[in-house]
Amino acid sequence: MNCTASRLWCPGCGDELIHRDHRKPWESASPWGQLLARLGPHEYTGGDVDWAGERRLRDGRLLLRLIEHKQPDMLRDKRPQNLLQQHIAMLLEHARECPAFTAMRLHPDSRFYQVVGPLHGIVNGRREVVFAGPQIITPMVMPVESIVVESMSELNSWLVGGEHWTPRRPRWRAA
Repeated sequence: MNCTASRLWCPGCGDELIHRDHRKPWESASPWGQLLARLGPHEYTGGDVDWAGERRLRDGRLLLRLIEHKQPDMLRDKRPQNLLQQHIAMLLEHARECPAFTAMRLHPDSRFYQVVGPLHGIVNGRREVVFAGPQIITPMVMPVESIVVESMSELNSWLVGGEHWTPRRPRWRAA
């Protein structure tokens, strides 16, 4: 998508609008991120994580997954954010592997992952976000073989570490 619009505001409430699927470098998904990106110290690196989720397993272990999603056309160099996310991934790896870390028992698949694949918004009587191609899931550090999922069902099974999950009830917005 090649949108050339600069900053835009909602005519209804006055809030600043952002691009959901193809965010511009000056856009942040949170007011806090926006504040620091525009007015924070230049010497301080920041970024976000697209998803942090956990599942408490029956054996007491925790399956913890941090996910950064990238559209295929958005893989441009975001070196400061990528480096910061690598550091977080290394901390999670250490917590998972260190016998002295006893605050929680992490499942071996607890990691920080990068997911690359096209997602698109559609209007089909209601607004939805859908897979527009395969999603490639790769751990950010100590990469093992990537996993490719092609449906929400496959993604959900991977997220929870198995086939036993209950879908959320979607809350649709009219188009």
